[in-house]
Amino acid sequence: MTEELTRKKSVLVIHPILVPYRVDFFNVISNVVDMDLVFEIKNSEVGYFDEVTLSANLTNKPIFLKKIRLPMGKYFPLGLTNLVKNKDIVITTEFSLTTVYVVFFKKITGSKFKHVVWTDDNPELVKTDKLHRKLLRWLVSKFVSGWIFSSKETQLMYQISFKNYASSFVSPIIHDDINYRDKLLKSNCHIPDLIDQYNLGGKRVFLCVARLMEEKRIDLLLRAYQRVGFVLNDTALVIVGEGYKKDSLVQLASELGISQSVKFVGFYENVKLAAWYQLASVFSLTSFYEAFGVVVNEALLAGLPVVITANVGARELIIEGKNGSVVDFGDEQVVADKLIYWMERSQKNINEEIRSSLMPITFLNANRGLKDFFETL
Repeated sequence: MTEELTRKKSVLVIHPILVPYRVDFFNVISNVVDMDLVFEIKNSEVGYFDEVTLSANLTNKPIFLKKIRLPMGKYFPLGLTNLVKNKDIVITTEFSLTTVYVVFFKKITGSKFKHVVWTDDNPELVKTDKLHRKLLRWLVSKFVSGWIFSSKETQLMYQISFKNYASSFVSPIIHDDINYRDKLLKSNCHIPDLIDQYNLGGKRVFLCVARLMEEKRIDLLLRAYQRVGFVLNDTALVIVGEGYKKDSLVQLASELGISQSVKFVGFYENVKLAAWYQLASVFSLTSFYEAFGVVVNEALLAGLPVVITANVGARELIIEGKNGSVVDFGDEQVVADKLIYWMERSQKNINEEIRSSLMPITFLNANRGLKDFFETL
């Protein structure tokens, strides 16, 4: 019995792809359990995020699975049966084919491992669910041993709306603040080049970091920014990201008469992305739906006040009047008013290398109970 209590739990984490905003949490898991980390897709196969750099920052060497391609761009990983054997806990993400496989494998074989599902659901996102996702959530909920949620709001929703009282842990999608603020400091050397390249000298910068896709609703931000121009001079709106909506958004900026002030700068990551947070004064994300939005955390760590819509899962990080504002989706005038409000109050001391963080919680405190969660399972 004593040996069972002192032995580290054997945990298998199966995640779709290696992304920057999960690295710190993967490392926290590896610190409290004996973890194997598995990815279903290589970054090179989808063409984004530097896999080599990210892997180097992981405590555990990741395993990349072979897979078969299914219709509609779906994949199913191979070799799962051997991986889940002899594990205490298996963690899968969302309501994927992998999650469904683990549910049925455990049921059919009578395996004793605990199955934890890691979901980025938020209440606004759940409202947009299609029938197949509702059915998958219902199915998985009947058999799951535990949950990892990104917000307390979602945890409460599962308990009330879905009557699901399995063990759960809340871990917001945030970076280790010490590591990320070190990256911000290292990014300062890139700022002069960005200012010169995009003609931002003397400009106060509004920043948005997002894929240029329909659900991000950059069009709403552009319309709000047009209204900002009636009040504030010498500002620019920098949009970091790529996507299929880029051409139409560039056209909209032209139609609104703000092309000279709006900079579509493309995709940035790592230290060079951090430089944009250092350079900017106010951050905004006006998504129609957003599971969480780690970019909100990155902006707050850089000391930027944030203006987001209520549909963004990271709204739990915002304390009105302290570090930003949460507005109802669709009201471009309210977005404009809040952008103006925070720009007028955003100051950076020229003697500071980095602004004070505006995050209401540290990474350490957010994940303090993780070991207890695994032990409780």
